[in-house]
Amino acid sequence: MKIKTNLVLGLVATGLLMGGLTTTAAQAKTTTPKLNVTQTTVGNQTTITVNGKAYSRTKAIKLGLIEDPTGKIKANRYAYGFTKLKAQRTKSGKKVKVTGKLVVTNLSIGQFNHPSVVAVQVGSRRTYAKLTKHLTFSKTLTTKAKKLHLTAGNYTHVKGQSGKALITLSGRKAVTVKPYK
Repeated sequence: MKIKTNLVLGLVATGLLMGGLTTTAAQAKTTTPKLNVTQTTVGNQTTITVNGKAYSRTKAIKLGLIEDPTGKIKANRYAYGFTKLKAQRTKSGKKVKVTGKLVVTNLSIGQFNHPSVVAVQVGSRRTYAKLTKHLTFSKTLTTKAKKLHLTAGNYTHVKGQSGKALITLSGRKAVTVKPYK
């Protein structure tokens, strides 16, 4: 075994000296998703196609794909937004079930940052609902509150402090609790 390793090392050293071998350092490659953006104008209609999906000019500006030269239309500030929100009391009336879905509202930001939780805030208390891979969530809370506030993002621990800090990727959305049907 020792003779074999010495022989291999000797051959490698000889190859390096003669110029037959070159050394390469392994580098970690970061893969970022690429957006294939094309712009098509037919008459007055401008269509922007991103990875095979077509958007109108104003929708593409709001999604952060292109910039508006006039400055009248602005891109969405947050990467994600809430849809299909529902907060309803359970049959006992002591708990509230919150469900909903997140959608991407700014593609240029949303392709790099993906939320993992939705923070549900009731007064000063905050609980977290985990997001699925389809960006849906569901959480049952014990509360008498009539209004809940939701924010999507990632939470992290801050060094030297207790608790969690939320890195927000969506705006703050208020939901009114509906009675049990």
